[in-house]
Amino acid sequence: MLIGYNTNIPYKGRVYHVQTEDSGLNNPYIVTLLYHRGAILRSAKTSYADIIERADFKEKLRDLMKRQHREMIRTLITGKCDEEQKEGGRKSMVPAKDKQGPTVVQEKRENTAKAQAKSLDEILLEHISRKVNK
Repeated sequence: MLIGYNTNIPYKGRVYHVQTEDSGLNNPYIVTLLYHRGAILRSAKTSYADIIERADFKEKLRDLMKRQHREMIRTLITGKCDEEQKEGGRKSMVPAKDKQGPTVVQEKRENTAKAQAKSLDEILLEHISRKVNK
């Protein structure tokens, strides 16, 4: 089990908390939660069972955790959670099950990798600079 990530993000006058954790080898999932005032607003869950046997497993797992954490932050600061918060609902970003069986995780990873060329620091700096320049 790897140590996760915790980040507080100021957005539109509120502070949100993003938490990403590894559930461990017995339950090989990465779970990311977006909180506001203790309530979970959004969640993401990705299986990493397909990489456990790799020699570079820990590095790949750490990379997946970072990407999922950054994606949740990006989702927040690009306004994708605004409508859900108005409705008071919770949105899950858990990959959908394909009718033929396996979880559609690889496609999500490829799309996420393309969208996440920026580092977490770059994302946060852009967000802060937009806020300061307003």
